[in-house]
Amino acid sequence: MLAGLVQAPSADDPIAHFAAARARESHVLGRLVATGHLSQSQAISFYRQPIDLVGGPPGACTAPSTP
Repeated sequence: MLAGLVQAPSADDPIAHFAAARARESHVLGRLVATGHLSQSQAISFYRQPIDLVGGPPGACTAPSTP
């Protein structure tokens, strides 16, 4: 998720825009697969790792858990 923040830190802020941040994370992982730096199974495994965010309103950090 951190690699995705470089492109648009405010728009992809995982506390304010969790779904957008996850979409960007999925995109970054997809590019790593496409360039051969990760396997598809590694990307899926990384995407499914829990994200422990601190801050924001309760329940704000929810989105589907599949890339």
